[in-house]
This record gives sequence, C-alpha cells and structure tokens, in this order.
Amino acid sequence: MPGTFLRIGDYSQIHMIAPSLTNSQVELVQGEAILEVIGLMHGSSIEVRDQGALIWLEKDGLYRMTAGTAPTAAVIAGSAQVTLLDRTIKLGKGRQTMLAGILQSEKFDRALDDELFAWSSVRSQYEAAASYDAATRMAQAGQYGALGWYFNDVLDCWAWLPFGRFFSPFGWGFYSPVTVGGATVVKCTVVRGGHWPKGPHKPIDGTVVHEHWVGLGTTRTVAINPTKGMVAVGRAHTGRQASAARSGSAGSAHSFSGGGMHAGGGGHR
Repeated sequence: MPGTFLRIGDYSQIHMIAPSLTNSQVELVQGEAILEVIGLMHGSSIEVRDQGALIWLEKDGLYRMTAGTAPTAAVIAGSAQVTLLDRTIKLGKGRQTMLAGILQSEKFDRALDDELFAWSSVRSQYEAAASYDAATRMAQAGQYGALGWYFNDVLDCWAWLPFGRFFSPFGWGFYSPVTVGGATVVKCTVVRGGHWPKGPHKPIDGTVVHEHWVGLGTTRTVAINPTKGMVAVGRAHTGRQASAARSGSAGSAHSFSGGGMHAGGGGHR
C-alpha cells in the first residue's frame, strides 16, 4: 500500500498473499525483512506471516522479521500484535519476541544495526528525494491533486505522494504537491569535482547537508527537517549507513538506475 516499503536482505524470500491497498498480507518464507510503514490510514492493516506466526502491524513504524531456525519479530519503532497458536502478545518500541515456543516480549538494543538496516535507511532517503522532486514539479505544473504512486523519470524510480505530509521512522519527509511548499530548503551550487563546496555545507539553521554527487555547476535543492535532519537529497553520513554505501546504494546518482527500485551490488531488493 502507498507509504509502506518492504525491503528484504540477501538470500531472502517473500510470498505476497494479498496485495490489497487496505489489508496487505505477506509471508516471509526465509531470510530477513524490514517494513517501513508511513501514513497508515485508519481501518487499514498490514499482516506478516512468519513461521506459523501472524504479525499485525498496528501503526506507523519500523519493523523487522527473520525466518529460519530462530525466527523473530521486532519493533524498532511503532506497535505490533503477534499471534502464535493460542497466544497473542503486543510489542511496543524496542521489544521483540522469538516466534517459536511461547511468545515472550523482550527488550533489544535498537542502536545495533547491520547492512540491511543501513541500506534501508539510505533507500528511505532516496525515496523521500524522489517524492520531494515529483511533488515540487507537480506543484509547479498546478497538479495539486496528484496523490499516490508516480514514476519519477529524473531519478528513475517510483515516488510516493501522500495526502498531506509524513516523516518516515528514519526522519525523511514525504510531501504532497500541496504541502511541499512548506518544506524548509537550502540551495547550494555544486563546484569542483561535483561535490558540495568544502565538504559539508551548513545552512542558517545549523543542519549539516553532506556532499551529494551531481553534475558540475548545477544547483541541487535539499529539503530540511530542522528537528530530524535532512529530508531529501544527501549522502549517507552515519555509521550505520556506511556499509550501504559500499554496496553501491549510496553516494552516486546512478544507483537509481537499472530498474530504479533496487540498488546494484548489495543483493537487496
């Protein structure tokens, strides 16, 4: 459904049971998956089946599931309800459960991450960039009623235009043509080597905009969320995003190419 992004890791397999816009159902057959949920509408639901367990995602957030010999369901942000056999438990932020034996809510360290998490964070950033660009162009064309999924031919991927505006669990913003005008932006002319001048550029509000590889002499617009960080275009700059950059999913404009919705080299989809 719009605003929901399902990303899976290496050697993973999913089975789409019901691709409904209001009641999406998917099964994780093997491997690992992260679900980023933004703008979940009232009355809608997302169900994930994993090793016989049913995981119901109750609201916006970031969720992780693994299958295999030690299957788990974890809530990085948000809230989920997990049912296995005759037992049901509720998981809040920072809680997880094994999907074997008796369900039990346990705390886990949300600061720990790996390549799938890092790659998902970068992809969320790119999706926001595509949506911001599409919303801006449609607003300039007077197409204020454009909502849902639109193909962004500039970035070669699909862009989600929500009703209103939303921020992902990673902090990136998604805007409609009506609300995109309210996004705080800075503009910086790209100079030598196609990088932002002198490395990170600091706007008036103090938010750091890191380098992004674009054409020499062009101007790039970057939307800023003063409380959460960058909203649109920028290079990965946290430790957990570094591994994603090595896989080819960050730091270069051409990582949008080759089908748009996948990053080359990393094996993730």
